[in-house]
Amino acid sequence: MGEAMRDGAVRVMEECACIAQMTEEPGRITRRYLTAPMRAVHSHLRERMESLGMSVRVDAAGNLRGLWAPPEHYGKRLILGSHLDSVPNGGAFDGVLGVAIALEWVLLAKEMNLPMPIEVIGFSEEEGVRYGVPFIGSRAVAGCFDSRLLGLVDSGGVSLEQAIRDFGLDSSAMDQAVIDEDVFGFV
Repeated sequence: MGEAMRDGAVRVMEECACIAQMTEEPGRITRRYLTAPMRAVHSHLRERMESLGMSVRVDAAGNLRGLWAPPEHYGKRLILGSHLDSVPNGGAFDGVLGVAIALEWVLLAKEMNLPMPIEVIGFSEEEGVRYGVPFIGSRAVAGCFDSRLLGLVDSGGVSLEQAIRDFGLDSSAMDQAVIDEDVFGFV
């Protein structure tokens, strides 16, 4: 098991290094909510999730969500994850480390034939850098998203609602981001 764990740790570090290249500022790691680098991160992680046999979606708040449900699964699902945005010059592990580890856990669960479904969430906006309000993604998942936030405007004059639309999402579907009661817990 020691070698397998070491290999998993190497994969996690490589994943973080790869995602670190998806930044708004060359030479610094900066990923703000629903920007082009965030789209690149979503595309990269979607491929990774699908390769693990996960169904993948992006909810109305921009959270990337992958669900692994083994064929003979039972019980409530476990949610794992972290955020995909970063503070300016946040570093290679800011947020994405938790998502990379969560995907490694899905791989281990598959190898061990665990019967528990696992959902991995890459939260879209936890740092509050673009709109000055943190936890937009997790507020939506928790059912605490206040629609008045849609009127916030970033430094470039783009409203939160416009950013959501520009990302190809529908802010009127925010209620579909809320987790249901079929959850065991969150790590």
